[in-house]
Amino acid sequence: MFFSPKKNQATNHSEVNLEQKIIANLGTKKIPTIGQLKYLPKFLTTQEKIKLKISLVVFAIVFILLGCDIYFFHLSDKPAIGGEYREGIVGNFNKLDFSPDKPSTLGGLLSRLVYSSLLRYDSSLILQPDLAENYNLSKDKKSIDFCLKKNIIWHNKKNLTIDEVLKTYQTAISGKKEYSDLKIEKTTDNCLRVSSKNELQDRMSLFTLNVLPADNSPYIGSGPFAVEIKNLDFSHLSITLNRFPSFYGQKPYLKKIILNFYPSLDEAADALRFKKIDGLGYLSPGKINPEEFNNYKYLSLPLPNFTAIFFNLHDEALFNSLDMRKVITTLTPTTKILELIGEKEALTAGEKELYNPKVATSLLEKNGWKKDKDGVWLKNKKKLEVSLTVVKNPTTQAIASLILEEWKKFGLTTNLNVIDNQNLIPTIKDKKFQVILLGVFNLNFDPFYLWHSSQRDTGFNISGFTSRRADEILEKMQLTKDENEKKALEQEFEKILEEKVAMIPLYRSEYNYLINQNVKGTHIVQLNYPEDRFNGVNNWYLTTKKSF
Repeated sequence: MFFSPKKNQATNHSEVNLEQKIIANLGTKKIPTIGQLKYLPKFLTTQEKIKLKISLVVFAIVFILLGCDIYFFHLSDKPAIGGEYREGIVGNFNKLDFSPDKPSTLGGLLSRLVYSSLLRYDSSLILQPDLAENYNLSKDKKSIDFCLKKNIIWHNKKNLTIDEVLKTYQTAISGKKEYSDLKIEKTTDNCLRVSSKNELQDRMSLFTLNVLPADNSPYIGSGPFAVEIKNLDFSHLSITLNRFPSFYGQKPYLKKIILNFYPSLDEAADALRFKKIDGLGYLSPGKINPEEFNNYKYLSLPLPNFTAIFFNLHDEALFNSLDMRKVITTLTPTTKILELIGEKEALTAGEKELYNPKVATSLLEKNGWKKDKDGVWLKNKKKLEVSLTVVKNPTTQAIASLILEEWKKFGLTTNLNVIDNQNLIPTIKDKKFQVILLGVFNLNFDPFYLWHSSQRDTGFNISGFTSRRADEILEKMQLTKDENEKKALEQEFEKILEEKVAMIPLYRSEYNYLINQNVKGTHIVQLNYPEDRFNGVNNWYLTTKKSF
């Protein structure tokens, strides 16, 4: 009886059931508390404890791996609000021009940060609506309707009205001959119309004019950043711009932009070296070595202004001949000119040196010119005489002297004609020059006005250049939205221009810029003016956050 297994099993089973019932009746909770779990090891065998520990380690590893997978593969850094961007500006602070619509001034800089306009250029110099919710160009292209976005406020918390936009534009065009054809009127409480007897599609840049408050409050705009007026102490040589949280458009990520002013480039460069500023522009490659600043991006951005010698293609006596234009081209020392103006490292506007007196000699002899005993070129006893016209300006006059010296050395008879700015347009329009040395501003890098035959009598087409194929290309470039097609058309046009030798490109301006690599989102593509580097400033950021 003692050793009867059936009897013992029945007894043990009965006891276990009884114990379970007693324990179950002690409480209604089925899940053990933390206090109860601490007694768990007392009820586990050694083997069970080992299995539990292994399970916990495996669970921890899986949990960590899962977290890493989510963090590294399913989360990414997204721009976040915060950070201060500090830019160095070289110049005498007390002499800086604060006018918001004067390019390449402090006011021009603030126009991109503090003020707003009906339309605005983006970082690729493409016009986008700004204050305007939308705009409509009429079918005959002689009127444009603009309607404002809703809930636009000034930095002083007052509402921006259509009347203030109207007043800004009426004041800007008042008494100016070039705008005498324009009529601006309010059509509704939120819209205005600009009309003209002329087509307006080529005058859209007018609507990038900054809108000012009715009371002309200084430094008050409606842009993404507001001037910190309470701390505006000119003796500190800095301006602080705060992120404007009530901005109507895409709100900027940067919390502050601080503009620090330095009397010289050397002092600004020292501030850059000691990381007192994050960005500095107007750099001369000869004075600052970009490789010295390892944590900075160096941007060399072409500006749409260049200097060139233009031929008068209406001059039937001499420069309607392609060979004669080539002669002058091969006698113009572009490298020496770059050395003269202190930009030896810069590229010429034509990207290559064309100076080659041997080629000039060969071309002249081919066309019946011969040198006399004094080394002067003659044809039918007539001297080869060239008159160079320049606008009164120390730099262009110095360049002209260098060019004429080379031409004289070769045996040309030369004349220098210096004119005032006020006589420039009549001189070009009436083609009262043989060759003219000019600095040209080519807005948006658009060659249409400089070279299309329709602009010959307006004065914009300086040389009087005509080419049916060039006209077709320029017209297609105006219409196409395809960047690859536009680039191909540009290359074809430049080839025609080079073959026709309508001008001698000397040099072009560049804006050299250093900016800290920690500043992200700085997608700067093209500039009209140096301040256009801030066209996409709302996308700049210094801080990030993880997000799916």
